[in-house]
Amino acid sequence: MIGNSYAGVNDTLKLFSEEEKVSVEQKITELEDKRKLHIHVNTLPYEEGFSVADPEKVIILNIKKEENSKGKIELNFSRDIDVEEYQEDINLILNNAEEALSKGEIGKYSIEVLEGIDGILDKIKIEEPIVIEEEVTKNEKFNIFGGIAIAFFVIFGIIIRVLSIQKKRKELKEKNR
Repeated sequence: MIGNSYAGVNDTLKLFSEEEKVSVEQKITELEDKRKLHIHVNTLPYEEGFSVADPEKVIILNIKKEENSKGKIELNFSRDIDVEEYQEDINLILNNAEEALSKGEIGKYSIEVLEGIDGILDKIKIEEPIVIEEEVTKNEKFNIFGGIAIAFFVIFGIIIRVLSIQKKRKELKEKNR
């Protein structure tokens, strides 16, 4: 498993030329700034995967390849980007860009896919992560400590009462002897 916390191009297989890499990184930066999300474009061996530490607002395009093989494309969206309704559109984008891939133009392919995804993202509402914060006020703190104090005094009172009853019983036994 390979993973990076920063977005961009991770060309493990060295399939991109320097010019292509720069063009793709520029496109990624443009989309990240526009959409406020993270995009990863990776070239990986067939058996390897890619993951991110914070999988929110993330798009991952993996181009996997083995020697003498056609390759495999994986396009993944984080859960907060709901693309289920647009799966046919995504497949169409991947198919339309396939010609560039078959010519070995990995950079052109990546840019075409990213541009297509950008068009789909116009139709999608990306959910903001839900953050639940609980604020304890001074009043709540007092209630908690007040409850603890009352419980302490009740227990302390019970112990004193039990000890006083035992003392009285002991005194009564001594008088009865």
